[in-house]
Amino acid sequence: MKMTQLVKVCMMVAMVAIVFAVYPSSSYGQGTSSTNGAMDPANPPVSYYNAAKGYAIAGAIVLDEPGGTTNVALSEEALASNTTGSANTASGYATLYRNTTAFNNTASGAYALSNSTGGNANTASGAYALNTNTAGYGNVASGYTALYSNLGGNSNVASGVNALYYNTTGSSNTASGYDALYVNTTGSYNAASGVNTCTNVVNGSNITCIGAGAGPPSDIPGPATYIAGIYGAATRGSGNPLVCIDSTGLLGTSGCASLGKSDAQSALIQQQQEQIQVLQKQNAEFQQRLARLESLIEKK
Repeated sequence: MKMTQLVKVCMMVAMVAIVFAVYPSSSYGQGTSSTNGAMDPANPPVSYYNAAKGYAIAGAIVLDEPGGTTNVALSEEALASNTTGSANTASGYATLYRNTTAFNNTASGAYALSNSTGGNANTASGAYALNTNTAGYGNVASGYTALYSNLGGNSNVASGVNALYYNTTGSSNTASGYDALYVNTTGSYNAASGVNTCTNVVNGSNITCIGAGAGPPSDIPGPATYIAGIYGAATRGSGNPLVCIDSTGLLGTSGCASLGKSDAQSALIQQQQEQIQVLQKQNAEFQQRLARLESLIEKK
């Protein structure tokens, strides 16, 4: 073996010995395990940092507080107050900042769920989403300041900037679109789909708004349904069937009454209207033939 190769081999052996002397763990990136499964803060391997708060793996601080497990904080001040909360994931500055005992929460975006203390199974995606939530559970907020003011409302779904922004204790609401159900505070079981839908609903419940701008002009108790683009809009063609709704809210065209008349009367009226349309068409054709005949007679 050449002298240069021998020197290289010796240097490699020396470096390996130094590494194992400084980091004696069984495998790279693994520290000494504690009783609760966490890495030993006193002896973090080189791939970890910020041992005072937890452990960082490729930039992710993995928290394993006393009594809590499988919490992941990916940003500064995330899950800073956690004590026994478990299975939480926080990504963004100060996300889940005040969480102490809650579990199964996911927060993504600066200050998302930052004031939540005991609410479980919430998902907040967007800066300030579910920012003031304290005990509400099962909420989903997607968008900047979505469900921002929620305190104890449960099972709400807000998708869009400012959706359900002022909701505090209302539950089981669904808002999809910019400013949808924006000022709702205590109303429950409302559904809004579209930009600026149900924007005047404050305390009303069981109100449905579909289409941009759809909704009551002021707060109402409900139940009620508002659909944009229907009032004053003409249907295409003629002889279209009537549309009615039954006591369960089902829409349909069969079995509808017309202006308080029975189904049989409605069917008769519909049949007469169709016959009138046929007669009108035949009359138009007859007028055309008569005009041609008169034209021929004049030529002769």
